[in-house]
Amino acid sequence: MALLSLLIMSCSNESETSLTEETFEQSAKQVNLSVTENFRKAINEMNQPKYHPTKEYTEKYGSELSPERKQILLEPAKELIYSTGIDERALQNESNGDINIILNKAFEIYISQTSKK
Repeated sequence: MALLSLLIMSCSNESETSLTEETFEQSAKQVNLSVTENFRKAINEMNQPKYHPTKEYTEKYGSELSPERKQILLEPAKELIYSTGIDERALQNESNGDINIILNKAFEIYISQTSKK
């Protein structure tokens, strides 16, 4: 009888652990979707006509994003990068504070996450 109750308790604990892990994984996926969605929204915001480069800017810098457009993307880009497990210090070391490196890394992550669908 004691063995039977121990077996039942063991199975109960395993299912609770499994549910907790499953809930955690679902929460992590929701956070990633939210962060990815925020980055997508920032891309859409940046592409609004009021942020389009002037003819003079395009002639001088080509297709490079203007500082204003980069600023729109910067915080959502960092959040997207952090959601992959990279912390602020590691990102700073990797990018040396270069906004172009940060944005390129975020776009790589965004493309890899959205092309899976």
